[in-house]
Amino acid sequence: MKTNPILFCFALMLGCTTGNNYPTKYANTVCDSMFTCIDNESIETFTGYDDIDECKEKEEENYRESSIFDSFEEGDVEFNAEAADRCLNEIAEVKNDSDCDGEMNIISYLADAASEDCAEVYE
Repeated sequence: MKTNPILFCFALMLGCTTGNNYPTKYANTVCDSMFTCIDNESIETFTGYDDIDECKEKEEENYRESSIFDSFEEGDVEFNAEAADRCLNEIAEVKNDSDCDGEMNIISYLADAASEDCAEVYE
């Protein structure tokens, strides 16, 4: 079977984390792990998000409106794809924690999801 190189390259691009798609991937990862581990009432109390869709929308919006993302768009800072992938993996791994049971304390969640890599995504 012959593989179409254009489709293969397009599929690779969709899976890669870039400086432009990172805010979306970050929002999806954070909200997915939060709504898996923490009870929805605590999330709503702490963040104001009623559901996972609102969380994803607002988290992405907040990231895209941040000063660091503005600096990236202006070319003042570079995107570190390796740090971005490590950051996203750390956040996603919280779902594998033994206390990720839908009743996790939000402070515990924040401590478990914290990663220095997240601060090094745009440098």
